[in-house]
Amino acid sequence: MLETLSPTAIDETICRLANARRRLEALHALGLDENELAEVLNFIGAHDDGDADLLLDEPFRNDPTYRPEPTRFSDGSWRVFYAALSWETTAEELGPHVRKAVSSSPPRVFYQRLQCRLKGTGYDLRPKSADWTFLTQDHSAYPQCQSLAREAISIGAEAFVTPSARHSAGVNTPIFARSALTAAEIVGSAVIVAEGSSFRVEWGGSTT
Repeated sequence: MLETLSPTAIDETICRLANARRRLEALHALGLDENELAEVLNFIGAHDDGDADLLLDEPFRNDPTYRPEPTRFSDGSWRVFYAALSWETTAEELGPHVRKAVSSSPPRVFYQRLQCRLKGTGYDLRPKSADWTFLTQDHSAYPQCQSLAREAISIGAEAFVTPSARHSAGVNTPIFARSALTAAEIVGSAVIVAEGSSFRVEWGGSTT
């Protein structure tokens, strides 16, 4: 399908809400509640510059004991670093998952706000959004998105620029190669709190 598009150089500052999986597991093992967890992670993020690179590495880490669930642009057999061009879009993408992620009341999940540079070769899928409606459809369209990603990876593409499925004005950047990511920086924190059928975000740190 990608033969109808030309590969392009992508150079963008991107945003991701994330935490290192092993670090979260270790902190949960200490018995910290959600507020204590948020406080510890906020302190670590504010004082450990190496933590930002850890958050870049995490989605690409080779761990035979961990098989990711299928996502829009992966069937679980290859890794994807999901990010967006704005913080609002990152929140809109993650908000619906918060209630399923924790059992606290109200459900709330703490994230570190990772900002970095995406610089690589890939495909801007936005011109195809009207024709390729599967890009923003529900889970039933995941196999088509995964097939597109598989094709891109096979020809050496490092990333897509694609419309967000959950934020009408948003743009996502699924990335397939760690080498395309540089200049990692933790710029703050975010807590997503589920409230009924919606959610709110408590932002900490820089708003730029």
